[in-house]
Amino acid sequence: MKIEKLYIKPLNKSFEVHHTNKMIKMALDYLSSESKMDLLSTIDDFDEQLKIQYDAARQSVDFPKNALNLTDEQAEKLDDIEFDDLTNLDTKLALMIRGMSQKEADKALSATEKNVEADSDPKKSTGAQEEH
Repeated sequence: MKIEKLYIKPLNKSFEVHHTNKMIKMALDYLSSESKMDLLSTIDDFDEQLKIQYDAARQSVDFPKNALNLTDEQAEKLDDIEFDDLTNLDTKLALMIRGMSQKEADKALSATEKNVEADSDPKKSTGAQEEH
């Protein structure tokens, strides 16, 4: 499998993305923590909700730090970027570890964002048109 490179703008640097079993397990751990965030509304225990949110926030920096062998200083820079931007970066990294190119991962993320926008806009999701 071809080794892809992931450019991380806040670090102004590209990193090789490897496809080892260890890396795949890291990607799956990250994706698992993200999927738990989708279940928050089904959990009544507030402390459990906070724990899941904290774990996801921690994992969002730990995943790229460990997967890309970032320095503490580089990880700290990631910790200072917007959460949504970091989530996109992490998801792109997870997709690349699982075999997508950076271009394919960007396309998949873009399609996901469009679906989320359509789901949140009742006019788009129901086919209703705006009256003029």
